[in-house]
Amino acid sequence: MKFSTVMLGTAVTALTFFSCSKDKIMAPPIVTTPSISQPVAVIKFNGDAIDSTGKISINGAWGIPTYTTDHKGNPNGAMIFDGSDKIQYYDLALKGQSITMAAWVKIPGPSLGAQHFVFAMDAVKGGVTLYQADMSFGSSVSVSGTNSVTSDNNISAGWHHIASTYDGTNIRLYIDGQLTATKNHVGSIGDEKRGLVIGGASNYFWIGTIDELRIYDTVLTKEQVDQVMAL
Repeated sequence: MKFSTVMLGTAVTALTFFSCSKDKIMAPPIVTTPSISQPVAVIKFNGDAIDSTGKISINGAWGIPTYTTDHKGNPNGAMIFDGSDKIQYYDLALKGQSITMAAWVKIPGPSLGAQHFVFAMDAVKGGVTLYQADMSFGSSVSVSGTNSVTSDNNISAGWHHIASTYDGTNIRLYIDGQLTATKNHVGSIGDEKRGLVIGGASNYFWIGTIDELRIYDTVLTKEQVDQVMAL
């Protein structure tokens, strides 16, 4: 590379020209985040609990869940579960071993006793759950036995984004976009349609608020979890 400077009159101003011969100026690599596949279910709780993709349907409700301000401050954009409410869905279809479940969750304080399920899939056909235990969050996978991961017991009250992924080998738990726990667990959740319940399972009902539940039949990366969290 050659450099040449040309003075403009008597002024101090000068222009420097760069000429390239054999040298090449390389552009920096462009880093992109892979696009996210279409979800198999999206429940936004904007005044109703209907799946906006139209792929799963409500099969029943217990108690009277109420609506409240969502994580962005919008009125009637999230649903409160008071420890006796739950909503059940059917026909949740998955493909193979991969799944991601994500939602915004607001907790008022510690859960009472054992695991209280925020949402859960039918374990008989190979299911994934997200639960609160005291002031921690956890996720379990029921294939070839049951295994789970749990965060540290220091989650603050308030809104948090929770995501759980399973790829047939590892369970991963993300809280507010950060990978907080990983557990090896080999198995397959299968392709069958199954049920989904929000607010409680096996008589372990949850107290808290939920917003923007999304389910994918792929494993999202950390960068993609961040994208979902920003929706």
